[in-house]
Amino acid sequence: MSRFFNMIPGTDACCILLYGDIGEYDDNVRSGDIARELLEAEALTGKVDVRINSNGGEVYSGIAIFNALKNSKADITIYVDGIAASMASVIALCGKPVQMSRYARLMLHSVQGGCYGNKDEMKDCIREIEALEDTLCEMYATRMGKDKEEIRAMYFDGKDHWLCADEALALGLIDGIYDADPVPEDSTPEQVFQIF
Repeated sequence: MSRFFNMIPGTDACCILLYGDIGEYDDNVRSGDIARELLEAEALTGKVDVRINSNGGEVYSGIAIFNALKNSKADITIYVDGIAASMASVIALCGKPVQMSRYARLMLHSVQGGCYGNKDEMKDCIREIEALEDTLCEMYATRMGKDKEEIRAMYFDGKDHWLCADEALALGLIDGIYDADPVPEDSTPEQVFQIF
């Protein structure tokens, strides 16, 4: 059995993969695994590359991962390789810095959840979803240098908001595009192969 779930130790830097759904069950990206491996990576090299390709998942697990990364003493760079959707887009906010592939996407939207019970239990569930949205609005607003209510109006309207790398950079959600040179349209297959 492998010693690490998501970490690849390296000479100059360790790499932590946040590839998959975020949650505390089965083969998901679990907050406890990430926090433990982040501490080990800090001790090994002090430099950590975090690579994200995730559709998102559980909010509380995502907040724990966000806090572990944000409060780490390691020199962390976050890379959005494919998709950072929903809670994964929130985790990407803590990057120091955040780099995104020009071919990747961020997706922001309202908190989703559900419950079963009587009307009071359902009202409690709605209050908790609203409280979580308030927290996430504050996290986005801090990163983007905007007012929390402006973020709520822009992204917490019940729709999915897909952002390409250029849009995310313009909004301040990321710090750079790591493969910024586009592939020329008239490239031959051999030239495309050489680029990648």
